[in-house]
Amino acid sequence: MKGHTIEDHPENDHTLIRQSIQGDLSAFRRLVERHQHYVYSLAFRSLLHRQEAEDIVQDTFIKVWLNLSFFNFRGKFTTWVYRIVVNLCIDRLKSKNRFTDYQTSSADNSQDWMNQQDEMKKLEEKDMAEHIKMLADHLSPKQRMVFILRDLQDLKIEEVCQVMQLSEGSVKTNLYHARNAIRLNLIKTEER
Repeated sequence: MKGHTIEDHPENDHTLIRQSIQGDLSAFRRLVERHQHYVYSLAFRSLLHRQEAEDIVQDTFIKVWLNLSFFNFRGKFTTWVYRIVVNLCIDRLKSKNRFTDYQTSSADNSQDWMNQQDEMKKLEEKDMAEHIKMLADHLSPKQRMVFILRDLQDLKIEEVCQVMQLSEGSVKTNLYHARNAIRLNLIKTEER
């Protein structure tokens, strides 16, 4: 769903947040239902493991529930949620030292992601997306998250800056290095 953001909903997130803070569990449930697909998508693309991505979704919404009263209503809820997801994923990547071969860490789970994206991708696009994700698995956690947010989640540079809490220059530098590493590895693969 390129170009679609999780802010594009008729019912205002800020209204649901206010209701949730006042103890309205159905409002919080609607907030979760509205955003869980995007949270899962980001987590799965980051960790390449279905169960870990599901754990991140659960951890994210627990953190959201516990910290809703600290939400700054001047910003986007999605930016705040993405920041939580990114931090949880980076922590998970660091704790597991996940610079491993894609095939050993996620071979069984890549089909899960493909099933969710089935309607949007043709068979050849799936192969290329899998290959790019495999190459992204070898990036540093920061480069990987910037690449995923910008090129796979289709966030704008400004949004990536907010989510990652990095300057525009730092985001562009990390994105450049990530894209360059992936490009070089694609060239090496094609030459084989």
